[in-house]
Amino acid sequence: MQFVVNRAPGSINADNWMNAPAKTGATPAAMRKVYVKTYGCQMNVYDSERMGDALARDGYVATDTPDNADLIVIMPAISGKRLQKVYSELGRMRQIKERREVEGQQTVIAVAGCVAQAEGNEIIKRSPAVDLVVGPQSYHRLGQYVSDAAEGKRVVATDFAIRRQVWRVAASHRGTNPQSRCSRFPDHPGRL
Repeated sequence: MQFVVNRAPGSINADNWMNAPAKTGATPAAMRKVYVKTYGCQMNVYDSERMGDALARDGYVATDTPDNADLIVIMPAISGKRLQKVYSELGRMRQIKERREVEGQQTVIAVAGCVAQAEGNEIIKRSPAVDLVVGPQSYHRLGQYVSDAAEGKRVVATDFAIRRQVWRVAASHRGTNPQSRCSRFPDHPGRL
């Protein structure tokens, strides 16, 4: 299966999000769908790939529309104007979530990335439809956080738990230079 990053206008191009087998035992009918919309920098694209790796192991397959997604992930950019557009986008995703709920289908809405790391509780406060806010250091637990959110818990996972060395190895392994991580967050573990 192939995942693609659904890029917002002006964001970096990524043709192949990831290509990994789903969790063993998952049948196509049982697979859940994920829609990821990525804004901004190459690190957001890289982080989308990391999330894709984690979600594929949990049986998610990509969809190119949020209308049929069981999980919607928004990866916002940092600039003030773009962040405001993300809140508008979250309002549109809320409408999809409400429609699917009426149809008896559940949708989890997540905001991820460095903006989620910085804005955390503010996102939850401003966008009640958001179920999960997750920073880059927590993608390895994404499946558990999504499960918790699907059970009705609002999850904010923004604590720094991984040391800088892990970011250096992970980023160099994928050919992405961690020094290109955004300078707006100088304390971010991806910043050297």
